[in-house]
Amino acid sequence: NGLYILKLFEIFEGLESEKNFPALTLMAEVFRCIFLLNDTVVLEYLTADPDLFTGVGPKSDTLSEEQLQELLSRQLEVFHLSAGILEYDPSLQQRGNYRKFLKERSRCVQVVCMQSHSARMRHVKKQVEFLFRLRFLKDVMLHPVVD
Repeated sequence: NGLYILKLFEIFEGLESEKNFPALTLMAEVFRCIFLLNDTVVLEYLTADPDLFTGVGPKSDTLSEEQLQELLSRQLEVFHLSAGILEYDPSLQQRGNYRKFLKERSRCVQVVCMQSHSARMRHVKKQVEFLFRLRFLKDVMLHPVVD
């Protein structure tokens, strides 16, 4: 039902605070395998924006209201936590800095003027950001194993 992803994130945060590098490497391998399963629902959940969460991720009929609220509150962190886990990927020659890049350097630059502040234009902007996360995942975070 999707809660296993949150449990993996909790384990990751504990391992990272303990600086348990062998376990972090194993966690990165597990997460890489999850991504490489190419399950659309999982990929959408791990890269989704909280505003686009409807229809993405665990089915609400299998979760309690409390569990669903926990998932929604953590959704904003999900992509950054996924990036953090993949920073410890053993196939990398040196440890990645994906979270730092996403936080400090990545910016959405608007090349086409979209003056309208309509709901449609906000939706288009969210979709562009979603596609950026998917491309970043494939081209940067999973590049060492996909090639």
